[in-house]
Amino acid sequence: MSKRRHGYEFGGPFGVFLMMIALPVIVVSSYLFCNGNAPCSIRQLPSIPPLWKYVGGFFDVGHLIVDGWIIIQALIYMLPVGKVVRGRVLADGTSLITEQMVTLL
Repeated sequence: MSKRRHGYEFGGPFGVFLMMIALPVIVVSSYLFCNGNAPCSIRQLPSIPPLWKYVGGFFDVGHLIVDGWIIIQALIYMLPVGKVVRGRVLADGTSLITEQMVTLL
């Protein structure tokens, strides 16, 4: 069995860094610096809206909808539908079997 190397996906470690760190930073900074009152500029201090002025605080309807959606998706994922198959053969000749209940750990 010849050992062949697999290339990186998503640009390797640098691409993963950009997806995990830089993209959320860009989204949050665009929200903070583009507040609608003036053109977007990073030269002015961001105006962070106070969260306590919203009625309901942490338990508003939008928050409950998002939490409900996440819980429903987790329950659907754990349904025992389909067959369990072995994963891709690894370099050492073994393969992985993913069980459903591992997601709870």
